[in-house]
Amino acid sequence: TTQAGSGYYTYIDLVVASDSSLGTVYSPTAAPTYNDGDDVAPRNMTADNLPFPKVSSASSVYKTYYSYRAFDSVDAAWYCSGGSKACWVKIDLGYGRAQPIDSYGIKVTNTLLGRSPGDWTLKGSNDNTNWDTLDTVSGATGWSNYEKRTYTCDVTGTAYRYFMLDISDNDGGDNYTTFTELYLYYDAPLTSISASVSDTVNVSENI
Repeated sequence: TTQAGSGYYTYIDLVVASDSSLGTVYSPTAAPTYNDGDDVAPRNMTADNLPFPKVSSASSVYKTYYSYRAFDSVDAAWYCSGGSKACWVKIDLGYGRAQPIDSYGIKVTNTLLGRSPGDWTLKGSNDNTNWDTLDTVSGATGWSNYEKRTYTCDVTGTAYRYFMLDISDNDGGDNYTTFTELYLYYDAPLTSISASVSDTVNVSENI
């Protein structure tokens, strides 16, 4: 609630007029278009909040191994801080940009592979509070250098703004967990097809 003059207002509309000096103005309705199987996770992040409107976050970060490194297409890993193998990484696709997925991928590092994810749950949310479980994996072992594995979601059909990889254990390593990239693959909605028969064929048989 905001006070203005002698009144109080709960909602305020912000109207932005066209002005070339402003450069590009973000529109929440300008969501990208994807084809079935496209990666909806950003691959060009340079900070936890760049490029806008994407925002990455994590339960913890070790030194400069920030959460955005899971979405930057560079083999430089995200690391959770030591002390616990359990941790999570999350991506916010932005307002008005919820997407449905049916599979996802994880790419690991090329060193200390015991720190790679071993047990986890992939979750989706539209309010960053209530989370739906999309897939659960236990006992992912034997990772090789820079290996990428793809998994099919158990639950599909709903578009989500937020996705979280919630890791409960690593692959038998010490109290650090790490990987290089998280991929989220678009699930194109089914398109209904209608067909009509315009011609009638009469078949007669003489006996």
